[in-house]
Amino acid sequence: MCHDRRPHRCRGDRRTALAAAALLCVMAMACVPLACATASRTSALGVGGAQTASGGGASSETARSETASAETASGGGASSETARSETASGETASAETASGETHGEAVPATPSASGSEMRSVVTGNSAFAIDLYRQLRREPGNLLFSPLSITRALAMTYAGARGRTAREMAEVLHFDLPQERLHATLERWLQDLASAAGSAELRIADRLWPRTGLELLDPFVRLMRERYDAALEPLDFRADPEAARRRINAWIAEQTDQRIPELLQPDDVESDVELVLTDAIYFRGLWQTAFAPEQTRSRPFYSAGAAREVPTMQQTARMRHAQMDGFAVLELPYQESALTMLLLLPDGRDGLPGLEDDLTPALLDECLARLAMRRVNLLLPRLRLRARFHLAETLSAMGMPTAFGPQADLTGMTAPPSLFIDKVIHEAEMEVDEEGTEASAATAVIGKRTSVAEPASDFHADHPFLLLVRDRTGGTLLFVGRVVEP
Repeated sequence: MCHDRRPHRCRGDRRTALAAAALLCVMAMACVPLACATASRTSALGVGGAQTASGGGASSETARSETASAETASGGGASSETARSETASGETASAETASGETHGEAVPATPSASGSEMRSVVTGNSAFAIDLYRQLRREPGNLLFSPLSITRALAMTYAGARGRTAREMAEVLHFDLPQERLHATLERWLQDLASAAGSAELRIADRLWPRTGLELLDPFVRLMRERYDAALEPLDFRADPEAARRRINAWIAEQTDQRIPELLQPDDVESDVELVLTDAIYFRGLWQTAFAPEQTRSRPFYSAGAAREVPTMQQTARMRHAQMDGFAVLELPYQESALTMLLLLPDGRDGLPGLEDDLTPALLDECLARLAMRRVNLLLPRLRLRARFHLAETLSAMGMPTAFGPQADLTGMTAPPSLFIDKVIHEAEMEVDEEGTEASAATAVIGKRTSVAEPASDFHADHPFLLLVRDRTGGTLLFVGRVVEP
């Protein structure tokens, strides 16, 4: 997306004020100079290509005109076609299929996806979220990341993967669909999230930043444009990598309401960078039932065997609650939305490690099935979380090491020699207060070319707990977090 382009927007859930989620998968690659492919296509869009207004109220989506299919294939060879001068007029080319053949089917304005395909994507996202959480939980202190953003960003990378690289990425990301179906289903997935958001604001923006002169393959460029609405903006990494870094950071900051002002640090962008791929997600919502500010006061939060006074909000209301074996679950809905925050609170003050050990998608399903409306006396600290991770080693350990080495095959993006991923950097932040939640996240993938009246249940979050922001109807996890020190 160009800097003056409005990202996908939609609205969402109950009275949680502000939840901003922005993931930027920035993929920087280094390679030999070729003719640069540019797509200066600009469009205003909401999730899946529809524009909605910022703030409250219903979205006014505008359907964009789809041009040609752009599905690339897993395991297939690189297309001989290259993107040379894609412009705002949206020139199209045939798309690559699993066998490496091309076709010229038109991309439907609303991508079709069966119920089983949608379930595959949503359950895969949840499984990847839990897998990644199990790796990241080894870091001490608070934790926050956006599995939705990471999945989307890596899916864009996966579109260019072939052979063993593609197979490993599919295994780690729990991609069960063939590429020609996956990207269409991912687009429909985001459109469904837009509907689920309701009056909350959900914005998604994508952009590719190739080195000036880089030649990208036509099928990859068209797939990025048609399924991810990602335009190209060439940058001269070789002549001025610092200016390129500042431009990308400025775009990221704009998409995240300045919540992630400098995802890329000076050492992250060097003169041998070839391609940077970015995906940004922003979510803002209000609690369905806001906390009264006058009820907020300092209360103890117990962590690591000590108590610390922190500003803690309070309200008593009917909420969806469940008492599980060893922990309680509470769902906080957002205003006029299917998006909610889910809190998992261990019964014991030192019970978080055991809960983390037991955390699985099946356990989450069981928690959701047992939620029931109850009167709850809730204590919840105001939260301000920020976390930053270098994910290359983590993702390699999870089962996709080939993408990070000289044997990487990303020839679905460019002609050989292939690019490989050098770094994956993810940053996320979140604020929770009396009105709602504001959060953002950014990921950088940097690569180079190889040479009723009833007794109220107490839910006092006064010790470490887990939180998730999810779509109650579709099951998508937008954020996963751990609170150790609010």
